Amino acid sequence: MKIRESTQSYLNIIRRGERGSALRSLRKRVVQVFHYGSLKFLLGFMAFAVVGAAIEFFLEGRNEESIFSSFFDSLWFTIVTITTVGYGDISPVTPLGKTWAMMEMFVGIGLVGIITGNVASFLVERSRNKALGLGKLGNLKGHAIICGWKREMKEILLGVLGANPGLDSSDLVLVTTAPATEISDLRRDSRLRNLHYIFGSHTDRNVLTQAGIATADRVLILAVTNGGQSADQVDSRTVLAAATVETLNSKVFTCAEILQPHYIHYLRHARVEEVVLNEENVRRLIVAGSLGEGMGNVLTQFFPEYGRMLRPVPVPDHCIGRPYSEVEAEFRAQGFLVSGFLENTGNLHERKQERLRVALKAPDYKRSVASLAHMTRLQSNLSHLIPPPDAIVPEHSEMLIVLPSGTVQSEEESARRREQAPQPRSTAPEKLLVSGWKPDMANLLKDIINLHKMRGRDLTEVTVVAPLPADEAQAIADHPVLSAVRLIEGEATDPDVLRQAGIQETNRVLVLASPAPDQSPQETDSRNVMTCIAIHGLNRKVYKCVEVLDPNFGEHLKIADVEEVIYSLRFQQVMLAESSSGSGLSHAIRDMLDPETAPLRVIDLPSGPPGMSFEEHRVELAQKGFALLGVVEHSGNHHARKQEFLYAAQIQPKIQGAIERLVGLKQLEFNKPIFNPGRDFLPGDRSLAVVMAGQPSHAPT
Repeated sequence: MKIRESTQSYLNIIRRGERGSALRSLRKRVVQVFHYGSLKFLLGFMAFAVVGAAIEFFLEGRNEESIFSSFFDSLWFTIVTITTVGYGDISPVTPLGKTWAMMEMFVGIGLVGIITGNVASFLVERSRNKALGLGKLGNLKGHAIICGWKREMKEILLGVLGANPGLDSSDLVLVTTAPATEISDLRRDSRLRNLHYIFGSHTDRNVLTQAGIATADRVLILAVTNGGQSADQVDSRTVLAAATVETLNSKVFTCAEILQPHYIHYLRHARVEEVVLNEENVRRLIVAGSLGEGMGNVLTQFFPEYGRMLRPVPVPDHCIGRPYSEVEAEFRAQGFLVSGFLENTGNLHERKQERLRVALKAPDYKRSVASLAHMTRLQSNLSHLIPPPDAIVPEHSEMLIVLPSGTVQSEEESARRREQAPQPRSTAPEKLLVSGWKPDMANLLKDIINLHKMRGRDLTEVTVVAPLPADEAQAIADHPVLSAVRLIEGEATDPDVLRQAGIQETNRVLVLASPAPDQSPQETDSRNVMTCIAIHGLNRKVYKCVEVLDPNFGEHLKIADVEEVIYSLRFQQVMLAESSSGSGLSHAIRDMLDPETAPLRVIDLPSGPPGMSFEEHRVELAQKGFALLGVVEHSGNHHARKQEFLYAAQIQPKIQGAIERLVGLKQLEFNKPIFNPGRDFLPGDRSLAVVMAGQPSHAPT
C-alpha cells in the first residue's frame, strides 16, 4: 500500500494546494502596510506628542490650580490639541502653558494638512505607478515572474495558477510592454485582481530587478510573436532574456518558450530547466491528426478540465535506486499504469549543487572527476519513456502515471462486448484533403507523408484547398518528396471547390486553423465550422479532423459529425502552464509526439478470441514492446458507426432490444479515449489501443 498511499497523498496535496493562500495573503497585506511608511509616520507622530506632552506637563504641573495631575493628562491634552479635536475637558491655566498649547494648535493644523496632502499624494502616485507598471513591488518573495505578452494572456495566467496550487494572483508579476488598459482588463477577473505589473522589456536588467528577480522562485519567458518579428528574432530575444535572468539569479527556476528547436542548445547554456516548443508541438499534433486515429482526442484528456490523466508523481523513497521493472510492477499492483519517468526534476541549480557536494566528498580523485563530469552533463526533466527493465530509477525522479478513467461496465454491457471482437482497420489506399494554409506548409506536408510511410499507411494523394501564396505553392510543386500533393486554389467552404478537389473519393479531411492577420480566433473557427458542414453535406463517410482555436467552438462541430478536434491554442496554454510548475510534463508530452520515434501511438488491438480483457491485451502488447495506456472506443467515421448501430437495432428479435440499441446510439461518444479502465474492462468493437512504444533510453544504470 506504500505506493498508493504516497501517490494519493501527492495528488491530494495538488487538489488542496490553495488552502493556505488566504493566510499568506493576509500576512503580505500587513507587511505592505508597514513597508509603505505608515509605521514611520506613526512613530514620528507619537514622538512629537510625547515631547509636547512633556513640555506641557513641565509648564503646568508646578501650578497648584492646574488640573494636569499626571503625565497621561498632559499627553491626552496634547494629542487632542494636535489633531484639532478640542474636547475642552482639560485646558492649561498658566500663560506659558496656554502659549505652548497655541503653538501646538498651529503645528497641529499644519501637520494635519501636510499629512493629509502627503497621504493623498502617496495614494494617488502609488495607484498611478501601479496602473502604469512603474511602482515598486515591496518585499515579494517566492513569486513567479511572467515575461512577455500574448493575446490569450488571461488564460495563460489562470493556467499558471492552476498548475501551481500554492500561488495566488499576488504572487504573479507580469513584465511586459503591453499598455495599462490590457492589464486593467486582466484585473477585472477576481482571480487576477492582485496581479503585479511591471512595464518594460524583459531583457532589461533594471526592469527584472524592479520585478524582484533576486527573490523570485520561478520565471516563465514567453515567445512574443505579436510584434511582426521573425522566428529568429523572437527566439534570440528569449535567449537574451534567459541569460539575463541567469546573471541576476542563478538559483531561480526558469522555463522558456521558443519557436525553433535549434535554440534549445543556447537555452541550456543559460541553465533553463524547461523548454516549451509550442509551435513544434502543435505541428506534431496536426501531423498525427492526419492519420485519423483520434490522437487529438487522446491528448485532450491530458488537459486539466478533462481530469489530466497523465500525471508526474515523486518516486517514493523505498523505490529510489531500484530497476524500472520493479517500480513499474509495484505501481501497477496499486492500480496505476506507468509510461516512464522523468530524471532530474525541479531546480537544475540545486541538482548540480548536490552533485558538487558528492564530488567534494569522494574518497579519491577519480570518483571526484567522474562526479564532476556527470554534473556538467545534467539535463533538467530528462524523460525516459518505457525505458529498459534494468534502468535504475535515480533520486529526484518522478514517475509518469496514467490515472484511471473510472469506467464501470454493467453485466449486460460486458456480455454484449464478449460477443463482439474489435474490428481491425482497413489497409486500402487512402486520400487526404487538407483545408487551409500554414507557414512552412511544405515541411508540414512532408511530415504528414513521412508519418504515413512510417506507419505503413498507403497515402496515394494529398489535396490542399486554400488561397495559395504563389511562391510557396511553386516550392511545393517543385519539391520531389511532394509529388503526390495536388494544390487547389479556393475556399473549402465552397461546394464547387470541394467537388473539384475530389471530396467524394476522399477518406480523411484535415481542416487547419489559418487565421488572416486581421481575423479573430472566433472568426477563423466559424469559417472552419462552415467548411465542415459543406464537407459533411457532400461526403458523410469522410473522417474529419479539425484544428480549433477557441475551445467553445468544439461543441459547434458536432453539427457536422466531426470525429477529431485539435485544440491547438488550448494545448499551447496547457504546455506553458505545466512548464511553470516545473513538473517536467511539457517535456514528456513533447517527446511523446516525436514524429521520428512516435512513442505515443493509436494502433489496432491484438487479434484474439472475443472477450479479451484490458489486462489480457496489456500482457500481449507488452510482449511486442508496447505499454497499453488505454483504448479509443467507437473509432472511425461517425456515419459508419451510426449505421452499424442502426443495423444492430433492426436485427434485434425483440422491440425492447431495438429500443435499447437506439437509446445507446443517442448517448454514444465516438472516438472516446478511456485511460487505465481496469483489469477486467472489455474493449468494444471498433476500439483502438493507446500505447507507448518502447525506445532506446539513456537512463542511468
